[in-house]
Amino acid sequence: FSCPIDDQSGDRIGRMFTFELVTDRLRAEKAAQEARDAEQARAAELRDKVDQLLEVVGAAAQGDLTQSITVTGDDAAGRMGDGLRAFLSQLRTSISTIGDRAQRLGQSAGQLSTLGREMGGHAEDTNSQATVVATAADTAFDHISNP
Repeated sequence: FSCPIDDQSGDRIGRMFTFELVTDRLRAEKAAQEARDAEQARAAELRDKVDQLLEVVGAAAQGDLTQSITVTGDDAAGRMGDGLRAFLSQLRTSISTIGDRAQRLGQSAGQLSTLGREMGGHAEDTNSQATVVATAADTAFDHISNP
């Protein structure tokens, strides 16, 4: 803030500045700038976190569950990162379990198929033996009936 300084005849001889008011204004401007800078930094951090989350979610949507979520924090994006990290971990575990069970099921199916073929072979052998016994029985019956 400045005030004109006049001599006794009314001629202006200079200006008087009140530095306290200027200093207060500069302090307020500096505080406002710091607040803007801090807000811009928070916005940039949030953008980075969201971009990281979107990258991992996009990879997962394409079937790639190997990506890691590194976003952490107490803000909404950090909590979302924690939730997605837990979800993807559980999904990986479930898919691994399903894969293991499918592999065991495939092995069991192979064993059942082998067993089925073996049983079919035994059934053919039994049928052949039954045919031999039936033929022998018919022959023996014919010999007894027609001596």
